[in-house]
Amino acid sequence: PTRIVHMGYTLWRQDELHEFVTTELKPVFQRDTYDVICNNCNHFSDRVCTFLVNKHPPPEVMQQPELLLRARSVRVIRPILNWWL
Repeated sequence: PTRIVHMGYTLWRQDELHEFVTTELKPVFQRDTYDVICNNCNHFSDRVCTFLVNKHPPPEVMQQPELLLRARSVRVIRPILNWWL
């Protein structure tokens, strides 16, 4: 990373976060549903940040898919990356 963004503090307990991840996020973020552009670690982080501190990551993080999909080369290799990752 080129910078670290402090998102804030939370009052959620670790067991509550674990429950959220296992019940809400696990079905959405698994091998069969992973997409290198549209359902990746940035999307996971967005959901976790929203749960913990009710904030989204900076816009430039969540706009990365739009920027990537503009490149033809990314659209071409996307299926390969999804299979490999």
